[in-house]
Amino acid sequence: MATSTNSGLLRKYVAFFPCIPTSPTPFDYTNSVPKRLTTAVILAAGGSVRMGHPKPLLLVDGEPLILHHIRALSRICDAVVVVLGCGASDLRAVLPASVQVVINTDWKTTWPADSLRLALVEADLVGPCWVTPVDVPPAAPDTLRRMVGAGAPAVPVDRHGQPGHPVLLDDPMVKSIRRQAPAGGLRTLIASAPRIEVDATDVSQDFDDPEAFEAWGGG
Repeated sequence: MATSTNSGLLRKYVAFFPCIPTSPTPFDYTNSVPKRLTTAVILAAGGSVRMGHPKPLLLVDGEPLILHHIRALSRICDAVVVVLGCGASDLRAVLPASVQVVINTDWKTTWPADSLRLALVEADLVGPCWVTPVDVPPAAPDTLRRMVGAGAPAVPVDRHGQPGHPVLLDDPMVKSIRRQAPAGGLRTLIASAPRIEVDATDVSQDFDDPEAFEAWGGG
C-alpha cells in the first residue's frame, strides 16, 4: 500500500486503460526528422519494483509514457519493436497495432541486454537500430535529427557529457548482440561509440522511482 508521502504521486499513474486517449501532446514530433531504413527497440519488460507501478503506463500529459516513445521513434523508424515481460497482457492492450511485440517470459531473471537480444533475434532485425529503455524521457526531434546526421553508432550526451537515450547501434553491433548479449550490458558495447551532444537537458535522466518521475515533470 502506498504511504501518504507518495500516494499523491501514484495517483498520477495509470495501471491500465481499456482505450488510448487521443488528446494532443506538447511533444512536437514533426516530419522534419528524415526517416531512414532503421528500426527501434523499446525495452519495457521490467517489474517496476522501485516505481511501484508499471513504468510504461506512467501518465505524461494524459497518455501512457510508452505511447510517447512509440510516437517519437515512429517518426524516424520504419518499425518499432516493444519488449514486454511483467504485466505483458495489460501493457499490450494499449499498444498500437503497428508495433511488433516480443515477450520476455524470463524477465525476472534476465537483464535489459537479454531483452534486446531477444528482440533482435525474434524480430529478425538488422542495423542501424535505435534502442531505449521505457523509463527515460521520450526522444526530442532535435536529438534524433542530430544523431541521424552523425550516423550509427551514436550515443546522445547532455552538455555535461552524460550519456542518455536512445542510442543508435550500427549493423556490426546488432549482429554482435544477436550472437550473444554483451556480458557487461549494452553500455560496454557502446563504450567507444561517438558521443553526440544534444540540446535536450533531460537526455540523460531516467525514472527509477516516483520522485524521479515527478522531478522530471511527469504526471
